[in-house]
Amino acid sequence: MDSGGSLAVALWANESVIPNNTWLKVCVNAASPFLSFNAALNCTTAFFQGYPLSLSTVSREAHLIIPYPETDSWYLSLQLVCPQSPEGCEAASVPVETTLSLVPCLNDCGPYGQCLLLRRHGYLYAGCSCTAAGPQVPTLGWRGWSCTDNSTAQTVAQQRAAALLLTLSNLGFLAPIGLSVRRCLLVEASVYAYTMFFSTVCWLRPGGWEVRVSTHCPPHTHTLRSLPPTLQFYHACDQPGEAVLCILSYDTLQYCDFLGSGVAIWATILCMARLKAALKYVLLLLGTLVFAMTLQLDHRGAWNVMGPCLFALVVMVTMWGHRCGHRRRCYPPSWQRWAFYLLPGISMAAVAIAIYTSMMTSDNYYYTHSLWHLLLAGATAFLLPPRDKHAEPWACSQGLACRSQLCAGRREELYAVT
Repeated sequence: MDSGGSLAVALWANESVIPNNTWLKVCVNAASPFLSFNAALNCTTAFFQGYPLSLSTVSREAHLIIPYPETDSWYLSLQLVCPQSPEGCEAASVPVETTLSLVPCLNDCGPYGQCLLLRRHGYLYAGCSCTAAGPQVPTLGWRGWSCTDNSTAQTVAQQRAAALLLTLSNLGFLAPIGLSVRRCLLVEASVYAYTMFFSTVCWLRPGGWEVRVSTHCPPHTHTLRSLPPTLQFYHACDQPGEAVLCILSYDTLQYCDFLGSGVAIWATILCMARLKAALKYVLLLLGTLVFAMTLQLDHRGAWNVMGPCLFALVVMVTMWGHRCGHRRRCYPPSWQRWAFYLLPGISMAAVAIAIYTSMMTSDNYYYTHSLWHLLLAGATAFLLPPRDKHAEPWACSQGLACRSQLCAGRREELYAVT
């Protein structure tokens, strides 16, 4: 009456009790027993195509695994077959040891998988989640009913190379972080640091790699075995096989990584718009809340990021157009700013979006996603607005000393009244 898992059948026979040139044919059938073997020996009945097994002096063991057996009465039929002397089977007797069991997962899914209890559309069943396949690249890694198929598995060297690509590429965010701090854009620097932290995943120990099999749980599932809570960065827990390091649940890290990426783009565009501080921070907070809501609905929805970013672009273009009309010249006015900063940054952002939306596949994920990290960080560094020419580098507290004089470091050009 089990509705999930696997039916395991195992048979053993002592070699000394099996007559020479004799086979022991076995059939496992549902709905009706198999009464007599025909010439084809295919275990077929009027109701069911059975599962054939055989024992002989050469092969004294037989194993059968039936994933998700249908709910019915199952029958085990055994018969001696003597092709050379049929009369010899009439007096022969072969003791067979038989073991039948219902297991949630075969061999507990082995070292490259995790046995899960899943509920879908009112059905409850067990199955193996091959964690070595990786959530982002399911076509690579170990596969099969019990995660024993290594036809597409990666070597440990390939896993470590992929982990290094995805993690070290995030170090490109050090450039926009440093520029933001130098230009007193501390809020933007905090956003970039948040994004880099949750997207990075490479921890090395003095004795070598600290490795473990990751525990990626699909949504709405419950594990059959309890595992100790661990910490992880996103792309460290995103890797297949052994080069894995986890410090939080995978879903939490993935959510934080997507949230940080979207808010980083949002914050950069708002910073380029050169809004007043109060309006900029209000829009930054509202945009972050919108990102948090939309990502909760769908982590991978394209419009979760594109929608707010397009709105930010409209705000930036509106502000730039207003300045162009007010000053009666192009904004930003410097051609060097356009040639050496804005155009390279816009080009890098366009290439990054093209890679993310149309070029990223399961086969090239490690390379294209690492390139996406570098392009996104580079575009951010190029597009950040320059430091005010009246302010000194790193002088973020200069405005606090302003009393009755004009605070040159403020874009609003307001007098601070004592």
